[in-house]
Amino acid sequence: MSSRPPLARVAVAWAVAAGAIAVALLLAVFAFRGPRAREATVVASVLPPLDAYDTFAPAIAPDGSRLVFVARDASGASHLWLRALDAPAARALAGTEGASYPFWSPDSRVVGFFGGGQLKTVNPWDGVVRAIAPAPAGRGGTWSPEGAIVFAPAPESPLFRVAAAGGASLAVTRLNAPRGELAHESPVFLPDGHRFLYRARGAAADRIIAGSLDSSESAIVTDAIQSAVAVAASRHLLFRRDGVLMAQPFDPRRLTLSGDARAVAQDVGDDSDEFGQAFSVSDVGVLVVTQGRPQQGVLTWIDRAGHLREALSEPAEYVTVALSPDGLRIATDRRDPDTGRTEIWLIDVARRSQVRVTPQGGDESDPIWSSDGAWLAFARRRQQLVRRALATGDEEPLAGGDHRKYPTGWSSTNHLLFFDNDPVTQGNVWALPLSGDRTPVMLVGGPAMEGEGVVSPGGRWLAYDSNESGRYEVYVRPVASPDPLYQISTAGGWSPKWRQDGRELFFQAEDRPAIMAVAVSTTPAFQAGTPVQLFETPEVIRGYDVAPDGQRLLLNLSVGADRAAAALTLILNWPGLLQSR
Repeated sequence: MSSRPPLARVAVAWAVAAGAIAVALLLAVFAFRGPRAREATVVASVLPPLDAYDTFAPAIAPDGSRLVFVARDASGASHLWLRALDAPAARALAGTEGASYPFWSPDSRVVGFFGGGQLKTVNPWDGVVRAIAPAPAGRGGTWSPEGAIVFAPAPESPLFRVAAAGGASLAVTRLNAPRGELAHESPVFLPDGHRFLYRARGAAADRIIAGSLDSSESAIVTDAIQSAVAVAASRHLLFRRDGVLMAQPFDPRRLTLSGDARAVAQDVGDDSDEFGQAFSVSDVGVLVVTQGRPQQGVLTWIDRAGHLREALSEPAEYVTVALSPDGLRIATDRRDPDTGRTEIWLIDVARRSQVRVTPQGGDESDPIWSSDGAWLAFARRRQQLVRRALATGDEEPLAGGDHRKYPTGWSSTNHLLFFDNDPVTQGNVWALPLSGDRTPVMLVGGPAMEGEGVVSPGGRWLAYDSNESGRYEVYVRPVASPDPLYQISTAGGWSPKWRQDGRELFFQAEDRPAIMAVAVSTTPAFQAGTPVQLFETPEVIRGYDVAPDGQRLLLNLSVGADRAAAALTLILNWPGLLQSR
């Protein structure tokens, strides 16, 4: 699954808003440093860097003076960025490529994060990056005043403890099978520095649990919360529910909630499984959140000239779309607004009827059709590949592991192509034979981010995208050999799709919402023509597919504001919002 918003549009949006945001930020800093800082409540937007986009996972320092966040550059690589509240701009922190889930040391001097398969720390002042412990795909950490770090090293893992100086990691929680716990993540220390809260992901619902460095015992704090939590000095529990950040009185000693939960911020972004939490709170009443309404889309037929032909769905939070080989059905992953998780739905093109084929809240994504239309492959919890027989509903687990995975194509030779986000080598293209020896084979790998692999009809040629050149381009090479290699796009491109007869290749332009097409010939040798823009849309393209004859395209066109352009929101003295309401 990919989502790379047009950089030009995002940059223009930021430029237009820069003046107002700069004034608001100055007012916020003045209020924070002035004598009435604890009385005044100020809400301001924090401008992300001009050469980066897609801000995620803000982490405010305990003393409220600076924040870090994850942002991606034009190549799609993520880094940590540091923003002091009294500085005019953020700066990238060297050595934090691939960073996720940042968190601060108690003295607000060092940042912990995950990257390259390790739990790491970085000192923003001298730039020193240290590897602390193995963590294949970290899901949050917290740092005690006594120098202990509690962290989730991978999805579907318990929490571990390690000294901030490094050393052996020891498990401090156990997955509770009778309670249906699948993973422990997003820990945060309570004020005593020994007990901590964490989220326990469950098969049916999530819970907030309290654990301790001194004991293996745990206690349920609250049920049915689908978001990370934090505890502020104001003795409140903060949590996100259905896009609203809530605060409820909380006794950290007795681990009890009281009173009513009250709204603090609306339209708070979803937590990102890839990058981290959607909000962070300091010890001195400074709160930072990512905001933006969930992106909705409409599945729409568009002809090659860009004319709107037919809307096939009502607006919903569709993510990816895949047409069946006969063009009569659509498989899509649609986010459930109640649970925040995606489910696989089938849409009958002629009748417009929709039916869900995976359980509600099951967290399945990225459906792909088999070449005969009898099976769907998809990702479960973004890690386990599964195929499902549509006639019987029978499911079969395929490749799994700790890395993020999702299927991208299903060849006529019965190989499932998938993306594997290895934390060391970044993204790679793999093929899984679905008969005989089912050992996955890496087709494309290396230090760059490669993905979206699709095989031509006949199974000879592999198309994929890669940022090896510094921006995403589309390439074609033989499936059986890395040579020769043909570059298809000439000015940036990603997400290739073959026409069913193999005589044309489509892809999305990298810097604008446009669909490109290239005439190709595969016999006796591979030849590609010059890319031609079919059309550009005023809406962001969230996903697309091509009709079997190539004369129509199915687009998931965004409606409403694009979340990629949403700012970080800074709230000084956030408890004042509860008093004012």
